[in-house]
Amino acid sequence: MSSKINKFLTQVATYLNVPCGKITLDQFGVPVRTINNTSSKSLFNILKIYLKEASKEELLGKTEYEQAQVYQFIEYASVYIIGSNLQQIVNEILPHIHGWLAVNTYLCGTKMTIADIILYYLLFDTLSEISHLEQVRFLNVFRWLDNIQENRELRQKNSIILFNTNLASCGDMLNQKYIYNF
Repeated sequence: MSSKINKFLTQVATYLNVPCGKITLDQFGVPVRTINNTSSKSLFNILKIYLKEASKEELLGKTEYEQAQVYQFIEYASVYIIGSNLQQIVNEILPHIHGWLAVNTYLCGTKMTIADIILYYLLFDTLSEISHLEQVRFLNVFRWLDNIQENRELRQKNSIILFNTNLASCGDMLNQKYIYNF
C-alpha cells in the first residue's frame, strides 16, 4: 500500500510541478508528507498543500458543493481504492464510479478536479489491464478516462489506453450472430 501511495502522490506532485516531499505512513497507515522539516498528515491535507503550492486551488472545486464532492472522492480513494486489488476494483469500485459518471462528465461536475486526477492515477494500472468486454461494461468510466488521458501533462509517461466501442473489434469474444444483428 505504501508504494501505491508514493507512486500516485509523486505523479500528482509532478503534474502540479511541486516537490513531492518524503512520503511515509504513520502507525495507522495515514500518509505523512515531510518537506523542509514540516509535516502534513492525511491524503486530503497533502493534496490541499500541493494545490496551494501550485496555485491551483480551483482544482478543489469552485462551490461548496463541488468541494464537498471532491473531499468525498478523496476519502473514497483513501478508504476503498488504495488498498484494493484488481478484482476488488473491477467488482466493487468501477461499478460505483460507472454509475456516478452516467450523469457527470467529470467526477464532481463539468470541470476536472483533483478528484479526477487522483482517481486517474490510482485506477490507471487496473484500467489498462482489464479486457475489452469489461471496458464496455464500464462505458462511462472509459468515456471519462478517454477525456482525462488527452491531457498530456496529466498523462505523463502513462500510455494512452485505447478504447473502442465497436463490438466488431471484440472478434471471437462475442457471438457472431450478435454482431450481425446490428
